[in-house]
Amino acid sequence: MQVPRALSIAGSAARGGAGIQTDLKTFQEMDVFGLSAITSMVANHPRSDQDVFPIELNAIEAQVLYGAA
Repeated sequence: MQVPRALSIAGSAARGGAGIQTDLKTFQEMDVFGLSAITSMVANHPRSDQDVFPIELNAIEAQVLYGAA
């Protein structure tokens, strides 16, 4: 029997409470093999604003085209 797969295209949250990390946890709970394409990285500092680092479009496209194959 083949395990279902799902692709999440989202940002990566360093603390793991949102974005790709949460999507992959949800997929696992649903017995689905999770694939991911990261669109940005978010770094939260407890005493300052968060920093968001976007990923270039060609890198996102490559993740989707080559990673999900």
